[in-house]
This record gives sequence, structure tokens and C-alpha cells, in this order.
Amino acid sequence: MKAFAKSHPQNYIPFDVAVNHGGASADRYAFVKSVITPDHFPILSKPFLAAAPVADRSRVEEITRLALLRDQGVLDEEQFKRAVDTVIR
Repeated sequence: MKAFAKSHPQNYIPFDVAVNHGGASADRYAFVKSVITPDHFPILSKPFLAAAPVADRSRVEEITRLALLRDQGVLDEEQFKRAVDTVIR
């Protein structure tokens, strides 16, 4: 793998991934999320970003975060509206 990456730099993206040392995580998708990041896989990462739980944020902060995701193209308008409705409830 290293030889291929060295001879084909256009086909190589370095990134760090979570290491499973045998311990279970509360989030069974933690490893997948560590690999499928918006930087490397913008389309594949959309479901993980949209499903991320609200972590002790105010409603205003959460709606601001959702608006940013919409503006970046991560969420479409329909997804944005549903997410805002969820935050407001």
C-alpha cells in the first residue's frame, strides 16, 4: 500500500481512523464515522451528519449549525426544515 501511494500520489488520501482495541463503543458506527468524513466523502457522510444528536446546545446554536450544513450543501431544504422542526419540538 505504501509503495502504491508513493508512486500514485493522486490516488492516495492520508487520514486517521479510530482503532478498536476490543472495547465496545456506545456508538456502533463510530469507526465508520471516523473514516467517512465530509472532507473525504462529502456525499457518504451526509446521513451521519444529519443524524448526529444534539449535544447540549441551545436551540439557537443547533438551528445555526443546521443552517450552516444547509448552506454547505450537506442538507437540502427539506432535510433542513425537518431538522429545525425536530429542534423546535
